[in-house]
Amino acid sequence: MIRPKLIGIAALTFTSCLFSVTAVFHSLGFRLNTTASAPVGLWRVQEAVTYQKGDFVEVCPPDLSIIRVMVDKGYLATGNCPTNVITLLKPIAVGKGDIVTIRKGLPVSINGRFLPNTRSMPTIQAWPDGTYLTKENEIWLFSTYSSGSFDSRYFGPVDISNIRGKAVPVLVIGDPARCF
Repeated sequence: MIRPKLIGIAALTFTSCLFSVTAVFHSLGFRLNTTASAPVGLWRVQEAVTYQKGDFVEVCPPDLSIIRVMVDKGYLATGNCPTNVITLLKPIAVGKGDIVTIRKGLPVSINGRFLPNTRSMPTIQAWPDGTYLTKENEIWLFSTYSSGSFDSRYFGPVDISNIRGKAVPVLVIGDPARCF
């Protein structure tokens, strides 16, 4: 007969080991993506000097009311970004000089080309309709992988200083090239 005390000690030991392994993997840049914005699986985030369209990045979302609303509703978890929210894994869809057009009920357009799966959901406050010229130090993050992605269609452009690093797939289910 197994004693309840032994079960408790075993559970505590297992939990401690799991947290230790998770902390080590996180410190080495490994991230587990479970969201619809990119293929589910293991990614590795590394520092990079430059970023370009199509790169996946780990990024802190901007400090906007929509971010706080998403945290309050439980759609985003709290984390270690300056806004007390978790980092997001998103592809860079727009860089300096590109023109982004957002119109309610339509997919986002970049330089006149519509992006699939980028129509905002009517139940979430979207970025204001308009045509935006991308500035020097900003990017727009749009995932075409899933229509349910929480990205720049809701929080607009992101300053490049919010980027934590470039994310590369290690072991994922799905094709990252479908994200943009």
